[in-house]
Amino acid sequence: MSEPSKLCAYCLQAELTGEEKPEHPIPASLGSSLTVTTVCDPCNEWAGREIDKPFMEDPLLTERRSMVDQRDPRRGKKARRATSQILKGETADGDRITWDHDCKRPVMGSRIIEGEDGRTHIRAGSEEEAKRLLEIVRKRAAKEGKEAKVESLERGKFQPEITARISMRPEVWRREAAKIALAVGSEVYPADWRTSADAERLREWMNGRDKIADDGNAPPLIPDIEAEGHPFVLSDEHALFFMQCNDGITYLVVVLFGNMIFAVPVDTTGAGCSHPGVAA
Repeated sequence: MSEPSKLCAYCLQAELTGEEKPEHPIPASLGSSLTVTTVCDPCNEWAGREIDKPFMEDPLLTERRSMVDQRDPRRGKKARRATSQILKGETADGDRITWDHDCKRPVMGSRIIEGEDGRTHIRAGSEEEAKRLLEIVRKRAAKEGKEAKVESLERGKFQPEITARISMRPEVWRREAAKIALAVGSEVYPADWRTSADAERLREWMNGRDKIADDGNAPPLIPDIEAEGHPFVLSDEHALFFMQCNDGITYLVVVLFGNMIFAVPVDTTGAGCSHPGVAA
């Protein structure tokens, strides 16, 4: 086997050439600037497709991105806000409601309803939108040789009651945490750490497996969310730091957006690392 320093931290098979593309432990789409050069290109691409992509699509992470308006910096002006799952929904009457981040209020979606009595009903969140839909109805009627007339008009405020749900996929967070730990650990620990039992278990978790577990599956990971107002870093920043607990196990603690925190063990031998903390 090649020297540990020349082996890819993710697969421990490919030999690094020094020409590899930088790997982002925390996805670049989250605005992370931290990179490592200890991952081969095939593993870099695989991790982006099989681990980072599902992580970016996780509802809990998407919700947090929406709350702080974090957008993929690689897309520039074309970057769109992440869609919130709890700031939209439907009322009992079937009206779609979304939260408008610009005006800071709920907005009712517009729709045209064809009634069983032959009448057309328009529901709109603003007078301008009602006029736009009315013009559509008039054009439709004209094509059929008919004329549309407004029989009644109602204006009023609404206070919609919406039931919202949010979910997360623990296995997706575990795989991402293991990937981050492998990448960062391969940079801050001596090269032979890559061939250690700790690193091997992280590889198992990165692939959704665990040889030690009775069922062979990696354990789930549920991030802790610190109360608003007590962030570790700013809401648009990330951080990583190592923490050794009383049991002698060293954990890599990952902080996303100031208050989303999860930890994964990187060393069970009590050895120290060369860089205890880093901005991500």
